[in-house]
Amino acid sequence: MRALDLDFIGRRNKRKRTWRGFFLFFLSCSFAAYVGVTYYKVSQQLAASTIELQGRRAVSRQNEPVAMTAEQTEKMRAEIKQANKIIARLALPWDELFRIVES
Repeated sequence: MRALDLDFIGRRNKRKRTWRGFFLFFLSCSFAAYVGVTYYKVSQQLAASTIELQGRRAVSRQNEPVAMTAEQTEKMRAEIKQANKIIARLALPWDELFRIVES
């Protein structure tokens, strides 16, 4: 009967380092560097966009008086008159009106 060879360290069969292993290591390091640089660029773009958006919101919140032309002023006055007429109609005493109509 033959003796069992339980040498797990592999002293007898040392593996040679192959170019494929180094290539895969270099490839994975390059990919990790690419992902890191891309993440940095995207985070910088996001920060710049956020600052720009906040600036636009601040500008849009400012209430600056707008100069209106004479035509726009007349149109606005007509709309206000129409709105006042509608409000006056809605302010009628509806209960009394329904009593008159129902009797």
